[in-house]
Amino acid sequence: MDFSLVTWFERLATDFSLDPLTVKYCTNRIKNEGAVFLTSVLPSFGKVLLYALETGSFRSSRDDLRFGPKGFTSIQKQGGLLKYFRGYLMQIFSVDGTLLENPCPVAIYALRQICEYFYKLAVPFSEEQLQESENNFVATEKEVADAPLDWQFVDQLRKDLLNNYKDVANVNINQIFDAAKPRAGPGTYSTRFLHRTDIGKMRVAEPVIRPVSRIRLERPFFERRGHYSPVDLSVEGVYKPYPGCPKRILRRYTHKSEHGPKFIIEPKTGVRFATVGRGLRTCLTAVEPVSEVLFVPKDSRGPRVIVREPYDLLIHQMAFQDWLIPVLEKSTHGHIQFLDQTKFRELAREGSLNGKWATLDLKEASDRVSYRLIKHLFKDCPGVREFLFRYRTHFTCLPSGQVLRLAKLSGMGSGFTFPLMSLLIHLSIVRGIVNHAHISYKEAAKHVFVYGDDIIVSSRYRTVAEQSLQKVGLKVNISKSYSSGGFRESCGGDYFHGNDVTPVRLRLSSAELFVSGTALSVKGSFDLLSIERHARELVRAGFSRVPDYLYGVLERCLRVTLPKVAGESPVLGRYTMSTPNYPMDETGAYGEIRALLPVAKTFEGYEDPYVFLAKSLGRQVPSFKPLLETLGPPKDRGLYAMPRTVRYRWTDLSAFRLMG
Repeated sequence: MDFSLVTWFERLATDFSLDPLTVKYCTNRIKNEGAVFLTSVLPSFGKVLLYALETGSFRSSRDDLRFGPKGFTSIQKQGGLLKYFRGYLMQIFSVDGTLLENPCPVAIYALRQICEYFYKLAVPFSEEQLQESENNFVATEKEVADAPLDWQFVDQLRKDLLNNYKDVANVNINQIFDAAKPRAGPGTYSTRFLHRTDIGKMRVAEPVIRPVSRIRLERPFFERRGHYSPVDLSVEGVYKPYPGCPKRILRRYTHKSEHGPKFIIEPKTGVRFATVGRGLRTCLTAVEPVSEVLFVPKDSRGPRVIVREPYDLLIHQMAFQDWLIPVLEKSTHGHIQFLDQTKFRELAREGSLNGKWATLDLKEASDRVSYRLIKHLFKDCPGVREFLFRYRTHFTCLPSGQVLRLAKLSGMGSGFTFPLMSLLIHLSIVRGIVNHAHISYKEAAKHVFVYGDDIIVSSRYRTVAEQSLQKVGLKVNISKSYSSGGFRESCGGDYFHGNDVTPVRLRLSSAELFVSGTALSVKGSFDLLSIERHARELVRAGFSRVPDYLYGVLERCLRVTLPKVAGESPVLGRYTMSTPNYPMDETGAYGEIRALLPVAKTFEGYEDPYVFLAKSLGRQVPSFKPLLETLGPPKDRGLYAMPRTVRYRWTDLSAFRLMG
């Protein structure tokens, strides 16, 4: 499906009654510059608007306001305001750029909606952006490795952890596995390994280009709940030997820990190995599991960084996450939250009304949690310490083939990142308030709420929070933190003086996007579904011309007229907030309507790739060649993923079903 970005913007401008002069100016910019005007230029102006709401002056936000992909052509000004978008700006600011006493929240919402609608469009990134992102990743690692931490402050956090989070501090590793069992994560996982001969030559955050083995060298397969998984042998009571595993092999342990054996070692040779079938062993001596850094489309700023963890480490990391999340929510009485964003949005709305609460955002929060800090923080916590030691990935491979030793705790994709980052943020800010205000820890904790890197803190302690986070190597994103004006944002909710001014954004994250000039092509198995569901979101938000344009393109593509649908109808159709009025026939029954129904596509015989690998190893002779053939072509090895496709089926439905 092909969409005209010019037409799309014109429909958006019509929905919000944008003046003709501004519409003409913007459409000319789109024709000359393409999608970058919508995904980068206008969002920049939206950020200027929010900064002006925080500072109280449009002029102080950016005196030499320029627009363009590389420092725009100047936009004419009249007084202190821009010549364009003036109809909305005059409802927010005076002629000299000063914020009005009672700015119009409707104008703020409309202006943000026009500027930020295309901001999250996940367009493909260029090779230059990819290289820049990789360089930034390495630079951040070096910063984390060399960051000056306040170790006296960190030691105070360690004591606070022991005194106030006893369920975390006193747990042992078996208790963690009693509460949560290892499981696979929601995405793909790495199958890369690094030869140990290279490890001693690598320093933290100093990448080296090394060929990374894609041969999967498995740990022992143990049976859990009826299927096989590569697992750690060290935790008693979690796994049992797979059927047919010789007992004499299980007795060949020389390396032991508090909770049982960790590795199988051949007593005579000292060679570590894993048993993967009767009479078949895989050597583990020379390899170290390596995670993979991936860059995926995010928005106009460039790609998003995610990390693919080794499978046999990831399943244990997910168990750790499943155990820690409810423990932290209970220990902090909901001040650290992972599942419910309602409280955070309500606090942001309250803060926009009375200024009681400030909202803070962090820069690259998950990439700046130092492992050396976390290691010191949990040095007196036996269960967490041992879990980190066993199941953290120490090395990662970049898309260019560079391998570096990680200075941070872990990346987004690991089960360690989200809960431990939230705990560190909460501990740091609460301790900062205790030191500043000389109140009890319990009293100080009432002023702090944390959801990932979304932070809400009492406005009077904003500066204290920033200083405390800096002591542990975290950086506050000033441009997305609010405490002075009437605007607040948290957990996807944006509020100005109590009014919800959250814009609807075009994402299409599940579709394949291609941009050529002013044309946007949407392809992939999710294309129809993504566009139709986005049109529903627009209808619910009060749009009319934009969804009408999207439905028109869908109908031309399908060569049918879409039926009207309401409620949670799964079929593709023109969504309406009111019940569609379909006539009945002479017998008093509703007629049938032909509709397109999206159905999840599955593959017959599909199974977990590691189950398949375990079975294959049991059947193959001790040679890696047949094994590699079972894993597919070389370029596809290590790229296991659950099917994420959908097919569409024409079906005849009663009109009555479309009215529900």
